[in-house]
Amino acid sequence: MSSPVKQEKQGGAAAGPAQQLDRTSRVPLYHQLFMILRREIVDGNLKHGDFLPTESELGELYQVSRVTVRKAVDRLVYHNLVSRRQGRGTVVLRPTVLDDFGKLFEAPREVPVPSAGAGETSVRVLGMNFVPASDLTAQRLGVEVGEELGILTYLRIANGKPQCVEDIVFVHRLCPDVLVKYDVSSGSFYRILEQEYGVRLVHAVHTVSVAFPTAPSLVKWLQLEPQQPVLYVERVSYTQQGVPFEHVRTHYRSDLYALLFESTRAGSKGDSDFVTLVEQPQGAPRAAEKES
Repeated sequence: MSSPVKQEKQGGAAAGPAQQLDRTSRVPLYHQLFMILRREIVDGNLKHGDFLPTESELGELYQVSRVTVRKAVDRLVYHNLVSRRQGRGTVVLRPTVLDDFGKLFEAPREVPVPSAGAGETSVRVLGMNFVPASDLTAQRLGVEVGEELGILTYLRIANGKPQCVEDIVFVHRLCPDVLVKYDVSSGSFYRILEQEYGVRLVHAVHTVSVAFPTAPSLVKWLQLEPQQPVLYVERVSYTQQGVPFEHVRTHYRSDLYALLFESTRAGSKGDSDFVTLVEQPQGAPRAAEKES
């Protein structure tokens, strides 16, 4: 199959792309274009080292504005799939290899966060809103693309320094009006879910990678230097009935944070059979370290 981002000649005329944008869909055009380009990279039609067509070429090919193209490419950069090279264009990066951590790093939502070395901590709400489910989030949560979801954005601060930004996208119909009736600014979101809606999160699957944020707001909130990498953690959490409830995306300051994964062998401690994800500030002592 030829790449849809390349025009093919038919009888001397340029043909349109293999995949068209659906202009009747509720999904924004920039996100549709992002998904097409992302699929080309994932499928290997666009390989490591290949350059994308220019913004004007993509705009002409898909009949969209350069603003739309730029937003789509920004999403590719955000997901570390491409990189803009000054004076050369946008190049496809080597794809990230992911092991199936879901089989190893399964964790309840209510995990302890050690305070050793963390100092005074606080949580600040950066935003509360409603968004249509994107293709990726719809897949993660098992909902229809475009379904209304709630989103909460938190900034965690320790010793006066930003530690991480957490975006919690959740299935709003399972807790209707939670953002209207209750104050979630104190970090009590999960307590409210359990007490008022009977939604208890008992299991989660995490994936961890490295990202280079380009969103100006994220760079500002985390006080990042240009091209400073962050630890990027995705989490899908499930209720006691096994229903996916939230898709969480967290960006950690890699110079301030380390992630410690603690494993428990099946049957070695009662009925416990999961791996707990513990967030630990960089340089904090680890309780597991002992003299031999």
